[in-house]
Amino acid sequence: MNNTNKKFDPASTMLLLTNDSPVPVARGLLENSPDDPNIQLRIIDGSPDAVVAAQYVQVVSMSNSVPPRLGSVIQRRGNRIVLEPLRPLSEEVRRSLRMPVVFDSFIYYPLTELQKRIPIKSNDLSCGGISFFANCYLDIGDQIEVFVPITKVNPLLLTCQILRKRDETDGRTFYAGKFIDIIDEQEALVCEAVFNVQLKRGA
Repeated sequence: MNNTNKKFDPASTMLLLTNDSPVPVARGLLENSPDDPNIQLRIIDGSPDAVVAAQYVQVVSMSNSVPPRLGSVIQRRGNRIVLEPLRPLSEEVRRSLRMPVVFDSFIYYPLTELQKRIPIKSNDLSCGGISFFANCYLDIGDQIEVFVPITKVNPLLLTCQILRKRDETDGRTFYAGKFIDIIDEQEALVCEAVFNVQLKRGA
């Protein structure tokens, strides 16, 4: 089944990571149904050779509609790889894909008419959240809007809830939070940005 001209679908875009110490080795497009006995992928970024060398890979979709799985390479033809699914993986595998990404941005807080625009410097980004440094006071549980400028299309303004904080020696505060009320399209764009950084770091 050849889906070369298939319309982009986040659910069909997979990041392939090594199993023991997860390192991204390739990104591929799913060319069959997620319910089929095997996983058929066309590699679009990275190296098919690296996938074969890894043997066992974590297959992580950009969309939460396709659960992550551990697969074993059983066939390779050119840039096409066939994997045998071995077992499902926790959805946390996708959400915890976290990469150091440094960029200057800002948040809005509080989420009222009195909100202020506060500068931040990012620390890392994942499909499920962000951490950053800021010269402001936020409590655990506070909700903010954070501007994420590194997606391929338009920058995103996402609602985030603060989960952790830590005072730094330079007077700034480190904050980590999870995205909330995020729609599938926004989540897919964030995951694509994280995947791209993952692949570049892996290379």
